Amino acid sequence: MQKIKPALRGILYDMSRKEIFIVIEGGEGSGKTSVLEHLKGLFSDAVHTREPGGSGYAEELRSLVLQSQYAKNADGLTQLLLMYAARRDHLNHTIIPALEMGKRVISDRFAASSWAYNICGQEQRHLEEFFNTLHIQVVGKWDPDAYIFLDVPVEVGIARRKSAGGEDHFDQRKLDFHQRVYNGYKEFLAGQTHRCVDATQSLEKVKADVEDLIRGMGI
Repeated sequence: MQKIKPALRGILYDMSRKEIFIVIEGGEGSGKTSVLEHLKGLFSDAVHTREPGGSGYAEELRSLVLQSQYAKNADGLTQLLLMYAARRDHLNHTIIPALEMGKRVISDRFAASSWAYNICGQEQRHLEEFFNTLHIQVVGKWDPDAYIFLDVPVEVGIARRKSAGGEDHFDQRKLDFHQRVYNGYKEFLAGQTHRCVDATQSLEKVKADVEDLIRGMGI
């Protein structure tokens, strides 16, 4: 994979500026949803958003991508294109306006998920160059300043997710799919500004570790 240039605005190192774009990532059962709810209470002045979704049109695309009865039969390229269509609308109507107004943005997932799920999980490695071209055209200079990855072994995460219920078609896939997703995250994040949090710890410790990382980024 060609590395996508991270942190183009360099805001992590300029604490005089308020705007910063942080993404929380994690596989199934990593505790990501609980962590994000915790962050909403801590940083109420930030724009809290999600992918796919985060804007009106993107939320409609989210329903198609995750809940349509036909979604599980769509190949990686179809899913990738839908994800980036949603991402473009999300950027145009939520993320970019917030950053230009000097606000902080915390997003549940971004491009790392597209690479992990659509390229690696769905075994579409022949689309690597296309992914990079698509990303540059859609995202441009608006890459996140940092990713925070909630790191949990695949077997542990899947067991947690099944006990919690509420599965979509990605959750229902076999263990080898989720292992490819996990490896894809590691691969993608190696080329990005990122931090990893041990998500095998207690949920309260994971929340505290993420909070400490974000406060260290100037929020």
